[in-house]
Amino acid sequence: QPQNQAIIAVGDFDVAQVEKIIKEKFGAIPAATNPKPLGEFPIPANSDTKVAIVTDKEQPYTIVQILTRLPELKEKTFADTREKIKRSLFNQMLNNR
Repeated sequence: QPQNQAIIAVGDFDVAQVEKIIKEKFGAIPAATNPKPLGEFPIPANSDTKVAIVTDKEQPYTIVQILTRLPELKEKTFADTREKIKRSLFNQMLNNR
């Protein structure tokens, strides 16, 4: 469904020229006339804790990983975006320790 797709251009270039090229290459793709609904596919919570212990003699150090399922944070406001960035930074700092 082209109406649900995006194109991202990154680099040091003339914005107008790249936008023109993108429109030439992709602008003629028609939107779906009767698109199927995207739907949602929730992941059910576990009723108990899941644990996996894996060993590898070639691994030179110990790795501990804790995964927690949280409800999806929908980014609709600036505060939502800020909260998502805070979560991401917290997780990165915790992982680096």
